[in-house]
Amino acid sequence: MKPTLCAVLLSLVTFAPAPCADQPMAMAGAQPTCGQMLSSMAVIPRKISMGATSVANMWEAHAKFMSANKDKASQAEVKGLRELVKGTKQIAADLDRQRAA
Repeated sequence: MKPTLCAVLLSLVTFAPAPCADQPMAMAGAQPTCGQMLSSMAVIPRKISMGATSVANMWEAHAKFMSANKDKASQAEVKGLRELVKGTKQIAADLDRQRAA
């Protein structure tokens, strides 16, 4: 089974809790509460979405550049890039919707 972009990006993220500005700090050596941990990870979907959108934009620009070439190989590359762009932007949009929910 081919891994999705989300799965690949999630595998690169370290799930260490970040300090929460709106949460009281836990006492030294104390475990963070579930709420603090969840709050610290709330930014992860947005960061992945931003990265996916950036990659999609890069692929889109390359497809536009390659579309000037009319040979079959270039046109096949353009078609493949546009499919990647569509899927990657859909992943980013899904992550944004999940974050907003």
